[in-house]
Amino acid sequence: MKKLTVANLLGVIGLLFGLGNVLCQGADEAAFEAARAKLENGDAEGAREEFSAIIASNRFAPEVFFGLGNSHYRLGDRGASALAYRRALFLDPSYREAHQNLEFLSQQTAFVDTATPAVPSYATVVPGHIIAPGLVAAVIISALAAALLVALRTRPRWLTALCLVFIVFGGSSAAGLALLARGRDSARPPPESAVVIAGGVVARTAPAERASEIMPVPEGSILRVEAVRGKWVYVDLSDELRGWIRQDSQERLWPFDPALAGK
Repeated sequence: MKKLTVANLLGVIGLLFGLGNVLCQGADEAAFEAARAKLENGDAEGAREEFSAIIASNRFAPEVFFGLGNSHYRLGDRGASALAYRRALFLDPSYREAHQNLEFLSQQTAFVDTATPAVPSYATVVPGHIIAPGLVAAVIISALAAALLVALRTRPRWLTALCLVFIVFGGSSAAGLALLARGRDSARPPPESAVVIAGGVVARTAPAERASEIMPVPEGSILRVEAVRGKWVYVDLSDELRGWIRQDSQERLWPFDPALAGK
């Protein structure tokens, strides 16, 4: 009777969690498909609004920012397009399509990047959207197998061996996925990095319009921020060069809650 009760309880809990996830994922999927359909049908402005609405509701996914970037590009806004692609890569540093589109933009604008570290090769083995649920699943598998060993004091040898296999498999999978997640996090630019969204931006020697010009900073550039003073931001322009750009010419790479990006 106890076994039946526990099994039923676990089944009900799993059903409730599963139903909740299905409903949430269904709503997200419907909104995403609606936005993507508008983009494919040539309604870039409508797609931009749809993708932006998804993001405004704190439902973040690399594909959503990627779609937003494509919408901005079709509307002729290369700075906002690069920002969206970079946010997609902030969520998933191995997102190939976002890398490809940024490379395409780079050929047009020759933007500067002083904020993005190199991605470790091992961190791209598993797609980003698989790591978090995979890690949770691995931990659950190990925990359930261990709980079964403890609960069933008398059990056949094959069941003991099977539980041990699941414990080892779950534990090693969790450790591997945790290592991948750490490697991917190390490849992310700092969330406070400045992404230049305006055209005609010039870095200056001081936070003033009359200060001497250092160099033009193309739209789409991502720069490490060193300081903020009023309407100006002090940024790295190269390994040995720094300068000031206006606040309204850039946006913070990730202005949202870092926890929502898995950090």
